[in-house]
Amino acid sequence: EIWGDRQPLIAILAFSLVPNHLHLVVKELVEGGISKFAHRVLMGYAKFINEKYEESGSLFQGPFRSRLISDDTYFQYLAVYVMVKNPFELYPGGLKKAIENFDDAYEQAIRSPFNSLAEYAGRRELPIIDKDLLGELFETPDSFKEFARECMLYKLEEFEEISQEFGF
Repeated sequence: EIWGDRQPLIAILAFSLVPNHLHLVVKELVEGGISKFAHRVLMGYAKFINEKYEESGSLFQGPFRSRLISDDTYFQYLAVYVMVKNPFELYPGGLKKAIENFDDAYEQAIRSPFNSLAEYAGRRELPIIDKDLLGELFETPDSFKEFARECMLYKLEEFEEISQEFGF
């Protein structure tokens, strides 16, 4: 091989790309892998944009943020925050309308290429998504959907805590 053997730095468990930021839920495979991955991706993207638009300098407002998650319940809430709440905010009429029309909003989020919900709904198999940890916590697509429904209806305060802890 021209590149030689490569060792992955991280495994991507979930993602959500929204208009002004992105969320990644990752598992570190190599010590320091998350920092190395973030540095490579963010620097590479900044270099690409700077070259494309003949600009220079920093592209991002601040450094990436990361948190260690060691509690299964918090991890479940984080998965719903990233893959459901973020896309629901883009639903016509916003988050409140999405919650009122949960099934329709959930289907719309599944169809979006900008989050990993389709992997956990059993509708798509992206090779970059590693479902091992979340797959253990949510055994079926329906169990994830019902947990997401419960969260969106009754647990919005947990999302506020996540949002404050992560600073977004």
